[in-house]
Amino acid sequence: MQITCPNCQFSQDVPEEKIPPRAEQATCPKCRHKFKFRDLSGSFEISEGPEGQNMTQHGESNGEKQPVYEGEHEEEKKEDIWEKLGSMGEDTEQKDEDKKTPDPETSPDIPWEHLERYGFFPGLFNTIKKAMFSPADFFARMKLTGYVKPLVFYLLLAELQAIANFIWQMAGLMPAITSQGYAIPGVGIIGLGSAIILILYPIFLTVILFMVVGFNHLFLVLVRAGAKGFQGTFRAVTYGSAPMILAIIPFIGPLLGGIWAMVLTVIGYKNIHQTGYARVFIAMLLPIILALVLGIILRFSVNL
Repeated sequence: MQITCPNCQFSQDVPEEKIPPRAEQATCPKCRHKFKFRDLSGSFEISEGPEGQNMTQHGESNGEKQPVYEGEHEEEKKEDIWEKLGSMGEDTEQKDEDKKTPDPETSPDIPWEHLERYGFFPGLFNTIKKAMFSPADFFARMKLTGYVKPLVFYLLLAELQAIANFIWQMAGLMPAITSQGYAIPGVGIIGLGSAIILILYPIFLTVILFMVVGFNHLFLVLVRAGAKGFQGTFRAVTYGSAPMILAIIPFIGPLLGGIWAMVLTVIGYKNIHQTGYARVFIAMLLPIILALVLGIILRFSVNL
């Protein structure tokens, strides 16, 4: 039977055998409008009277006319076919929606942290894309859900940068120097030998990363710009390192990636900790000012 809502025109084909005999009212699963989809008032029914007498539709019993027993709550006894079957359409549509891969452009999720839905490479590159080209929205929507996935994201990019630099040097496309460069947002370019990078790189970088984040977070707290705690600062640094992917471009790639990463990290601090750029800039300038003051003091103390 084809049942159509007169209010929103939503239609569904319900098998006859699944429709209860007394069902004549339906509630639309879309607009919740209640309506009568068939009329059972003209059908023949046999009901049991209060004294065991058989009642017919015309109220005849043993040759005498008797009133038809229509209960005071008869409408409540009638089954609503779409209350039971109409939700089938909603459930099917919901399951179909759940099966669809969310759009990484509009989803508030970090694709890298939901690889079961996006896949490894789409999750990685969509996260890089969102961090690099929509950083304010990316960091503002970020949920603080742990350290492992941001750390792995950072290490993968850093390893890629180190390998790219090594390949360009071996190919003669970059100066043949005895050190490699990799970007640590907030620190700059640090050189390490090729062999050390490839062997001890993940361990060394993890230690350096936590030291840098702790140092930066200390100054953010001093200027009251660290509302989301150490993890917020950690995520700003790790996901702010997305431009390290530019190391695949020889010569200018590592430098451009390092500068871009520092800019993204500042944007990350601002949006994750929900503070102002002024406080963030002060927090980043404080260690530089402190280093200059200490340098001047040491220089004068040596001269004395």
